[in-house]
Amino acid sequence: MRGTSRGSLGSGTPLSVEWLAQVNSSTQVAFVVAACLILLLPVLLPAGTRGAVKAPLVFLIIAVLLMFAHTLDEPGRIEREPLRITAIFFLGLSCARSFFLILLHSVVTKMLGGDVPRIVRDLIQALLYTGVVFNTLRSAGVELGSLLTTSALLTAVIGLSLQDTLGNLFAGLAIQAQRPFRVGDWIQFDDIEAHIGQVVEMNWRAVKVLTLDEVEIMVPNGTLAKAALRNFTLPTAIARRHAYVEAPYGESPEKIMPELLEGLRSVEGVIWEPEPTVIVLEFNERGVRYEVRYYIDDFERREQIGGAVPERLWYALQRLCI
Repeated sequence: MRGTSRGSLGSGTPLSVEWLAQVNSSTQVAFVVAACLILLLPVLLPAGTRGAVKAPLVFLIIAVLLMFAHTLDEPGRIEREPLRITAIFFLGLSCARSFFLILLHSVVTKMLGGDVPRIVRDLIQALLYTGVVFNTLRSAGVELGSLLTTSALLTAVIGLSLQDTLGNLFAGLAIQAQRPFRVGDWIQFDDIEAHIGQVVEMNWRAVKVLTLDEVEIMVPNGTLAKAALRNFTLPTAIARRHAYVEAPYGESPEKIMPELLEGLRSVEGVIWEPEPTVIVLEFNERGVRYEVRYYIDDFERREQIGGAVPERLWYALQRLCI
């Protein structure tokens, strides 16, 4: 009888097993793989990231419910095939997300060392999710080969319209591979000093730079790839700065230069390893022009230090009655 078939399968098989028996073998294997990956996540993930297990678990639960609804033996009550395709989609999302988390924290992190750049994470996720979409379309009976062939013109149009976007994407990958700077570094990408800033974020499209004026600048990756970048943080945080003073011809450099160096000693932020130096830069109608070269290791305070240095140099010249 029909009522009997809903409660059991053949000779009393429970309904909880009946729906699974109606699923093809490859999908059954996918369910098992998804469940095993979720069980591995708490073991392989670092302690602070174990909350990420929720997403693949929710995807798997949705896939189970949809596949169960698909196997209900009541024709006409629900559209069965869309449920199956949707279940396969969420099953693929669960496997892809779990695999991404394991790959990210067990392989990529060890290869790159430390925190994985956002652009690398986004690219890996995009590739995995693209694979899920292709698998879902194939399960729905879509011939991917013919689909790609017939959409060649559309692909060309999209490629041309996304030329700048794709250029920024590949430029971002090149930046991540070469690593000319990291988040937290102070960089300069053009000749405008007001654009010097600290890198606060790097993504697939642009790099976010925060200047001392608290102005946020989004610099496209393509612009950075073509620029002559200056990194004031690497290879070390030490940066050389300059100050200029002029003294009359009547005062000898031998007398003025030691006094200028002594004036730097009271400036907080000026380091003495390497030691500051003073050189005669030029002679002009006003006198002898000196260049004071000093070093700092806190680039964020460069303006405060740069303002204190001329003040101390003025006092040094006053002591010489200049």
